[in-house]
Amino acid sequence: MARIISPLPEPERDSFISTARNAGSGFTSLIRNVASSIFDAIAKPSGDFRQASLPISTPIPTSTPATQYNLDNYTQAITEGYKHWGDLPAARFAQIFAQEAQKYPVLKKYPFLLPAIALLETSGGKNVTYPKNILNWGIRPQAKGLFSPQSEEEVIQKAASGIGQRFSYYENFRKSGNLTELANVYAPIADNPESGGEIYANRLKEVMDIFEQALKKNKR
Repeated sequence: MARIISPLPEPERDSFISTARNAGSGFTSLIRNVASSIFDAIAKPSGDFRQASLPISTPIPTSTPATQYNLDNYTQAITEGYKHWGDLPAARFAQIFAQEAQKYPVLKKYPFLLPAIALLETSGGKNVTYPKNILNWGIRPQAKGLFSPQSEEEVIQKAASGIGQRFSYYENFRKSGNLTELANVYAPIADNPESGGEIYANRLKEVMDIFEQALKKNKR
């Protein structure tokens, strides 16, 4: 048999209804406030919100690979570079100039050093003072009969190994890569007051730049 619940007296009933309504109104207001906050965060995110939600990625720099040149590139650059000064005998030895430069670190750094020396010393082989010696390499011993090269190739090989490895007085140049250090030995200012030392180094740089331009042009 169902239990009959007696109705509340009118004053207590009115008080209960009022309390329930107030509680419902507060709960509804709370729900609305929470919903509004969520909507604002999504629809109108603040800077902090965007930063937290979308982390900034830092670009990783990529290195540009250095241009790679082969023996043929260097040989052609020497041949073409010499044409800047006309038809020079030294151009015939472009390949061995290029080959020898690849054997020694300091000559790898300056692959056109020996061709440039040939230009400054003997006008690229046009004005040779000592037989076969287009670089004027070891001319003092040669003048005394202590050095008798059998070919231009031999002179180029001996100059490359002497500068690049054998002779201690080029050690400062090998360590520093400073062309003035080379010039102070190859063309000392005391023996060449108007063209030696730093002047010689600067002229070498100017000549090597011509070969460098030919190298880059041929690589395009």
